[in-house]
Amino acid sequence: TRFVGDPLNSVNKGYRTLYGLNWSHDFDENWTLTHRFTFEHMAFDNRTMFFGKANADGTLGRFYNQAPDTTSDRYYTTLNLTGKIDTGPVRHKLLFGYDYFHIDDKLVGLRNCCVAASAFNIYAPTYLPYTVIPVSPATIGRLDLSQEWHSLYFQDQMELPYNFFAMGGFRFDSATAVNNFANVITTKEDQVSPRGGLLWRPAPWLSVYGSYSQGFGAANSVFRSDGALFPAQTSEQWEAGLKAEADDGRLTATFAYFDLKKRNLPVPDPLNPNLRRTIGEAETRGIEFDVSGEVLPGLRVIGAYSYLPFAKITKDSDASGGYRNQGKRLYLAPEHYGSFWMTYEFQQASLLGLKVGAGVVAVGPREGDQGNSYQLPGYAIVNVMGSYSWRIGPTRVTAQLN
Repeated sequence: TRFVGDPLNSVNKGYRTLYGLNWSHDFDENWTLTHRFTFEHMAFDNRTMFFGKANADGTLGRFYNQAPDTTSDRYYTTLNLTGKIDTGPVRHKLLFGYDYFHIDDKLVGLRNCCVAASAFNIYAPTYLPYTVIPVSPATIGRLDLSQEWHSLYFQDQMELPYNFFAMGGFRFDSATAVNNFANVITTKEDQVSPRGGLLWRPAPWLSVYGSYSQGFGAANSVFRSDGALFPAQTSEQWEAGLKAEADDGRLTATFAYFDLKKRNLPVPDPLNPNLRRTIGEAETRGIEFDVSGEVLPGLRVIGAYSYLPFAKITKDSDASGGYRNQGKRLYLAPEHYGSFWMTYEFQQASLLGLKVGAGVVAVGPREGDQGNSYQLPGYAIVNVMGSYSWRIGPTRVTAQLN
């Protein structure tokens, strides 16, 4: 019920332009080559307010940050060759691929993060007019960072006898980050990430599966105090579950158990709200259930629920003792999360084209920081909608209110 930023001083203005080209070629009924290329340019004027925890009397310290000249150029291309072959009783769907992207980020802003704003009380808020943030040559900081990434990957999806299906593959990534302003390489990492899975379909409506995968994420686009990028995120996941469908696939349900580990996960730095630090390793274990489809003519549902009893920081070996939060619950990770959405499209001739719907998203309490010093309460968001569709000549028109 309370917004503690300033509407006129928490603004991100700018523009984003994207160009894309996609094409494909079928050599025959089994082999296809596809290619994608995109270029994106962004330019922004960022004005941000940072704040921490309020005092008991409601007073809250707030700080301005300004980056009036932020630009980013991003290039991405991927080339895939897919094919189908048979080796005896096994049918293969093969994928060979290469992708590449390049990012240039330039930022001009306050060197030491922030400038203090005037006094503010959450119980009696007084919002400020547009404020000119004092910037002098001595307080201006500049960042000019580039990231370059090459990847090669291969995957084989196999259809085996007795309703078994298997998948195996790997991905090789080579990622480099450069601080062009200082002319130094800040990150250079290579990694091979395997993945595999096995699925059994004992009945046409039921599948049982298990999978394992490793991941290598882009270098975190957040900065240390020296302007360098953090190392790339890596992950490891085990998953097992059931998939079922009814009424010729019009209604589907999935139940899964997962164990996911992430390393080099960025979290806010409690000493500087404009910067980040990394957690050595965080692990989550839990279950997920989802169902979607048409349960009756015109009545469609989408529901999901996740239970996350284990979500902890398992390694936290920062050089500063104040950051040792090993064993704490992972912040912003609720134990319970669920959503449900339902729509009904009227089937009567006099009401054809009319559709109504409602849904809810519910999130349980979460830890507010990695030290678990406070907890955010749970909440629920309820949505309703109504729409009507009709034809004007050959055109279908829909009006919808959410």
